[in-house]
Amino acid sequence: MNSEINLLVPKAILKKPETLARVCWNFSDVLMGRRWMYDEVRSAEIKRSVAEAVGIAELMGSVAVKPLMTEASINFVATKSLISEPGEKLVDAETYYIELTMSQSVDHKEIPAYLLDEIFDEHKSDDEHDHDTDTVMDFVEKDTIDDVSIMQEQTISYHINGDGEIEYYSLTFGYTFEDEKVYENYYSSEQGERITAPVKLAESGEIVDDKPVVLEDLSDAQLEREIKDIDTAWKTFAEESTAEEVARFGGQSQLDHRRQALAMIGMVASGMATLRQLASHR
Repeated sequence: MNSEINLLVPKAILKKPETLARVCWNFSDVLMGRRWMYDEVRSAEIKRSVAEAVGIAELMGSVAVKPLMTEASINFVATKSLISEPGEKLVDAETYYIELTMSQSVDHKEIPAYLLDEIFDEHKSDDEHDHDTDTVMDFVEKDTIDDVSIMQEQTISYHINGDGEIEYYSLTFGYTFEDEKVYENYYSSEQGERITAPVKLAESGEIVDDKPVVLEDLSDAQLEREIKDIDTAWKTFAEESTAEEVARFGGQSQLDHRRQALAMIGMVASGMATLRQLASHR
């Protein structure tokens, strides 16, 4: 599952953060019937989702082949809050939140073996303590996991201020068994603006600089070299999710994140307005 949203964004829209602010403002205005400018209008929200099945369920010999299920849900929220400016003047400040959750059915063989072991080991650890509610893990064994519906889930979110600056972003990665979450890992911009690797002197090993990790077209060997010196938190997260995707997400520039946020707004606004229309002056 790719953490990048494959929707074309016109280059002219990407140049300045204030264009992202204008897109958010204008889309909020569309949602509120051109009333977003009014003081009494305090929030706007829309959520859209789609689910698709690729292929059909069929029996091939003694093996049951299930259709590939994909689901996408996207949520856009705009809010206003009063803030004080010099001179004790109160003004409205807009904040925008955009979130995309993508889910895809997978076979248990697509889950890394060590991660599958961790899921079952975690349940065994829970069994050592009393718990009041049933869980799907009470009924699942490794040798019967073929009968379990497994989904891989990924959520990307952005918090954008009224100036169009991305103040916060996050990526959540996990798995569900029969719609019950059994594993989740999380990374946010609060853990570091970019993923970097130290630049060391060959002879002494002295760290002289940090470089952004760029993982667009690396071989497995190159990838291993790039991520081996990443700080522990990043390395753990990358290893337990999909190293290339997570590292690529964390290593994106503000421009890359802006492109992704705009693409997400373009998705949720589909059929109501185009990005070019939303980027026009309000």
